[in-house]
Amino acid sequence: MKIRRFASAALAAVCVLALAGCSSGTTETTAAATTAAETEAATTEAATEAETEAVTEAETEEPATTAGETQEEETAGGEAAGSYTAGTYTATATGMGELTVTVTIDESGAISDVTIDASNETAGIGVEAAEQLQEAILEAQSADVDIVSGATITSEAVIEAVQDCLSQASAQ
Repeated sequence: MKIRRFASAALAAVCVLALAGCSSGTTETTAAATTAAETEAATTEAATEAETEAVTEAETEEPATTAGETQEEETAGGEAAGSYTAGTYTATATGMGELTVTVTIDESGAISDVTIDASNETAGIGVEAAEQLQEAILEAQSADVDIVSGATITSEAVIEAVQDCLSQASAQ
């Protein structure tokens, strides 16, 4: 957009110069036309820069938090971390094979243990991914974790099963 406006101003300046030079042939007319074209180009460029700065500022602004407003960490099930009913919940999902996930919620409503039976997954890939996901889920206290590179299918199945367990814990 900036290039288009600048190009239009430059083209207008060339046209004005050409017409001024053809019509009278005097140096005074050409100088006046040049000054007018330069002024128009500078004004267009300044307006474009101001518009670009305004757009950039609007894109980078973060919404302000008002006094008394709090933000809770959300989990994949839409529940705030620590708001689950204590118990042990089990779910299955299909990755490369069927896997079983068991999530234990303690009395404070936090995830205290995650057990993933990935014995039907690809050895050396899915089994190792399940171990990484177990640690990530415990740390995040949520199923909202990154997929393990190279083990997308297993990762998605584990996350799906954990989400199911957390949904069971929320419904209690």
